[in-house]
Amino acid sequence: MVKSGTNIPSTESKSNTPSEDAERIETQANANAGARAIAVMILMVVPGIVGSYLDKWLGTQFLNVVGFMLGIGIAIFGLLYVSQIADLAAKKSRELRKNAKSHSTAESSESPDDR
Repeated sequence: MVKSGTNIPSTESKSNTPSEDAERIETQANANAGARAIAVMILMVVPGIVGSYLDKWLGTQFLNVVGFMLGIGIAIFGLLYVSQIADLAAKKSRELRKNAKSHSTAESSESPDDR
């Protein structure tokens, strides 16, 4: 369900340590998830509002309810998508932190002459 072109931040940074990259990815993922959640809320309400206007324009009484039901369906799929993106970013962050820990453990186990 997640597209291959999703915008997960790159870890290809030469100036940052892996733990800094992991922290940056978490921060960006949280900000992106917040923005997507707001977009999902808007998508949930807009079909109901459009249904209300169509009810007034056409003189019907059911399009408002249909619009809000459609909005709830869109919101459910949107929230599933947002949670998958957040899960991918969390996995990437955990992987970077794990690599940073193993890298720092390997450096500390080396003797000072090896450095």
